[in-house]
Amino acid sequence: MSTDSPDGFVYINAVIPDIKFDIRYAGNKNLFGRTIKHYNANVPICTNEAALALKGAQEEFKKSGFCLVIYDAYRPLVA
Repeated sequence: MSTDSPDGFVYINAVIPDIKFDIRYAGNKNLFGRTIKHYNANVPICTNEAALALKGAQEEFKKSGFCLVIYDAYRPLVA
């Protein structure tokens, strides 16, 4: 898996190590029953600004014993 991402984008779990994620289109647990073309890895990617906002939300939720779960936070550039 490449660790490169487009300018301004980051791997969410690099910014928020304890976040949970489920990128269904990168596997077979989705409505198609198979990995979707161009979903090469089960990793959440978003803009740096969004990741920092999610980090703040995660910190607030953790105070109450909760954790964010990110679903499908990746779209191939071709999409």
